[in-house]
Amino acid sequence: MGLSWGLELTDLDAARLVWVALAHLEEAQVATMRPILQDPEGVEEALRGFQLGARYLPQPAAEGYWMEFGWFQPPDAIWLDKRIPQVARHEWGEGVAETLATYTAAHELVHLDDWLGGDRLLQSTFTHILEAHQAELEAGLRFLEGEAWEGVEGLATLWAAQYVDLLAHYRAYYALRRLGLKGLDAVWSSLGDGYFPPSILTHLEHHKGADHVWSLLEREGCLVEVVDEIQRQGERLAHSYTV
Repeated sequence: MGLSWGLELTDLDAARLVWVALAHLEEAQVATMRPILQDPEGVEEALRGFQLGARYLPQPAAEGYWMEFGWFQPPDAIWLDKRIPQVARHEWGEGVAETLATYTAAHELVHLDDWLGGDRLLQSTFTHILEAHQAELEAGLRFLEGEAWEGVEGLATLWAAQYVDLLAHYRAYYALRRLGLKGLDAVWSSLGDGYFPPSILTHLEHHKGADHVWSLLEREGCLVEVVDEIQRQGERLAHSYTV
């Protein structure tokens, strides 16, 4: 790709990576027949007017969609963290910087795709949480007592965003893993530092199949149901070892 891969990512590197990541997503969509992007043509058209570059991203970013090393900033920018080459070398050794950068770009493109579609999954997930999980929201607020939350709606907004982000991660990883990128599984296993890393979806895929995970995009649901399902699966596995 003609990337510099020095100590820091350049603006030119970042722009090239975003376009390469889009090509990978589009190719995977055709090959797997999965809805990785809802509107690939719309994403490609939007990118032509975007700012694409490298920045030192805050930890954490204050606004917009964000993961550790990338940020889709609506309405017209995608930034990759300048420190990606340093981080990749430190965490996984030589040769993984391109993988981390490509994955990051793919993840932000999925968020762009969702945004172009009106964030329908985010909105439907928020509504579902409010309608189906009032008890869990109230329990969550009691647990977080003393922290600044705007009632159940504020917490529901956070839970909905977490759920949509998990699915965005899965869509990007699903598209790229067929390419055999060096260190991708190590990167995937390292994502997330809380209770709900994206790898819970590949755990679910392992036990229930890819069709089941992809169905989450098409039906009402949220993180509460995914966690409950994984816990039930764990209980069944534990039972199978003891009978």
